[in-house]
Amino acid sequence: MQEHDCRDLEELRRRTEEHSAKFSEISKEIKEIEARLAEIAVLRTHISNYAKTKDVYQQYKQLGFSHKYFEAHREEITLHKAAKDAFKKLEKIPKMKDLNVEYGELLARKKKLFADYRDAKELMKTYQTAKYNIERLLNIIEEEERRQKKKRKNVSGTLDKISFFKYFPNIR
Repeated sequence: MQEHDCRDLEELRRRTEEHSAKFSEISKEIKEIEARLAEIAVLRTHISNYAKTKDVYQQYKQLGFSHKYFEAHREEITLHKAAKDAFKKLEKIPKMKDLNVEYGELLARKKKLFADYRDAKELMKTYQTAKYNIERLLNIIEEEERRQKKKRKNVSGTLDKISFFKYFPNIR
């Protein structure tokens, strides 16, 4: 606590919450970047497959969607159809160059965030551990005070009974 200039429990709790929130925010951003990277990877695969299988599909189409030709080129035609289906969901098919640039930028951003992620995780753990230890220590102290108070109360009650019987011995 001294190292981080934290003087009271409320401030420690506030800082613990802040660092936990920051860690969660960074984690969320990394997950969003990873999701977009996966989308780009799938899209790049579809674009590549479409380009590779375009001639085979054109030939299949010219032959009147021949079953025999389909069986001979099933994999290429299936890849081409999958790519076309994926493209239907898009307003505009992006260029491979643009996707590669975005992918590179996202990877660089993710790399930077991982450094922040490690630092935020370490700070969060430090504050959570300190908070846990201090709250535990305070609970132990409070529990000890309760025991002492209870012990004093019991002793006091016993003394009251002893002094009562001292003055009224016939009541027993």
